[in-house]
Formats: sequence, structure tokens, C-alpha cells
Amino acid sequence: MMRAVLVDLDGTLVDTHAANLAAYRQALGETGIAYSSADLTSSVGKLAWRPMLKQVLPLHPDLHEGIARRKREIYPTLFDLVRVNKLLVAVLRQLHKTVPIALVTAASRASVTPLLAEKKLDCLFSIIVTSDDTTASKPSPEPFIKAAALLHVCPEDCLVLEDSEVGLAAAQAFGAQTWQIHWLDQ
Repeated sequence: MMRAVLVDLDGTLVDTHAANLAAYRQALGETGIAYSSADLTSSVGKLAWRPMLKQVLPLHPDLHEGIARRKREIYPTLFDLVRVNKLLVAVLRQLHKTVPIALVTAASRASVTPLLAEKKLDCLFSIIVTSDDTTASKPSPEPFIKAAALLHVCPEDCLVLEDSEVGLAAAQAFGAQTWQIHWLDQ
């Protein structure tokens, strides 16, 4: 019996790739140092910021923290580039009437909260679990374990909505039912 829905953010509920890429391009551009645009494009959204910047700007590790900080400042100004999975939002609005919904994301609370508010999605969630709330991220099941504990539900009573293989592996290790979400051209 489904007693809770646990939803991933990036790639499932929203697509932040264009906004993240533009924010990194601007932050990197402000340094005046040449970087590989191809490396940046291929690694944004696939790697955490430390390994991503190490790949994109290997000769300037001293600049990585500052670039990441500047990217975090720029990112909220680019929320208009973030796409929302409108079909999934419609489904979640209906489910929200009968079961609690948790957002479970590897993103930080500082980046998630303003995005959800801007896109008017914050009202969908009973709880939000971010990277700030756990010591391990997906493929570890820890974020889902935390969400289920906060909702007082067992893993087998949860439906996890995920887009990535890593997220699905974490959900399966957690013991939940899973649906892989694919975007339709909206």
C-alpha cells in the first residue's frame, strides 16, 4: 500500500541543466581564464562541483572554491532557465491530497528553497531532505531512509520517483517501489 511518495528534484521534477551551465559559464568567465567549454557542458549535472571544476580547470585549484561560491550567487538569477515537469507536477498535486510527498535531493537546502518558492512548488511537499540532512548521497539509500523516518513510513510503503540510474539504485536498496520518470516534450 502506498503511504508516501518520495520525489527527486533535478532531472525528475525540474531540469536545471541550462541554469547551472549558464551560472558556471558566467562564474568561470569572470576569472578571465580559458577553460574547456566541452568539458564544462559534459560534466555539469553529472559530477559534483569539486570534481567538475577539477576536470574543467585543472591548473587552477586555488580558484575552485571562489568559482563555486560565485556560481551559487549567480544561479538564482537564472531560474527562468529552469524547466518544470508540468505533467509530474499535475500528478503530484492530485497525490498530495491523499498521501504525504517528500522531496529527496542531493542539492543543498540553500539552492532548493528559493527554486521551489520561485516555481511555486514548495507547497507540494510535507518534508524536504537535502544534502544538508545526510552524510551520504545517492546511490546510498540514506536520503530515502531519512525521508521515510521523518514521514513515519516503511520503505515498502513508499513510491520513489527518480530519473537517474543512481537514484533508482538508491531507491531499490532502500526497498521502495520505483518509477523511472522520463520527460515528454512539454
